Amino acid sequence: MVVSFWGHGRNLQGNKYSFKEKFKKYINRYVDYWFAYTEYSKQILLQQNIDNNKITVVNNTIDVSELSDNAKKYNADSLNIIKDEVGIASNNVAIFCGGFSENKNIKFLIDACYEIKELVQDFEVILIGSGPDQKHVIDAAQNNKWIHYVGEKYGIDRVPYFLISKAMLLPGAVGLAVIDSFSLGVPMITVDNESHGPEASYLQDEVNSLITSRDLTCYAKTVSNYFRDVDLQNKLKSGCVLMARDITIENMVARYVAGVKSAINLV
Repeated sequence: MVVSFWGHGRNLQGNKYSFKEKFKKYINRYVDYWFAYTEYSKQILLQQNIDNNKITVVNNTIDVSELSDNAKKYNADSLNIIKDEVGIASNNVAIFCGGFSENKNIKFLIDACYEIKELVQDFEVILIGSGPDQKHVIDAAQNNKWIHYVGEKYGIDRVPYFLISKAMLLPGAVGLAVIDSFSLGVPMITVDNESHGPEASYLQDEVNSLITSRDLTCYAKTVSNYFRDVDLQNKLKSGCVLMARDITIENMVARYVAGVKSAINLV
């Protein structure tokens, strides 16, 4: 019998010095084989002295083929209709899509948008989601015509809002949202954050995304510079397209199958 674990290596949002994490680290050494979420997860396991030959990186993802297929149905005219419905007059649009919670750094996001607006006069932002910090979003949208809160959207209903956006703003914890960024070709701009999920390791600064320090002004300036630089926008969008071709559910399954075979061969 082969005992295998599939996971992050440790709880990336928890206290790595807690008893629970120490116990998990102890147990990890007695597992026969590991399926690591990402290369970052593998590095965590290697630091715990797990044998490299007993680890397969699966590159965790979800099936976003429906999103990609739906995106092909939109053209300039249909997207302009969406912009009119939302009340967007600019082409310099950013989007946030996720939970309005503390770990997503919503207050930081809103404050950054105010600073971005001072630097890019026609900047507008779309906010999608719900959660405990929703009041910050609603208040900001009610007091500023360029902040558009469109409520909760799921699945393909999110697609047109991404397609009219040039950047995905996520200064809080990053996880599988990177897959939306890649599949819809909307580069993510985030911050260096220890609470990111393992999927954040797919992000490559100035290749398919932008990653800044957790300083508000630095983040706002980075976003503002991005909107002024068409070449950078095109470069990062191309990077997203390339990652979308690699990080797929089919490739994840293939890596998992190869890992299962490797685990069996160890017996």
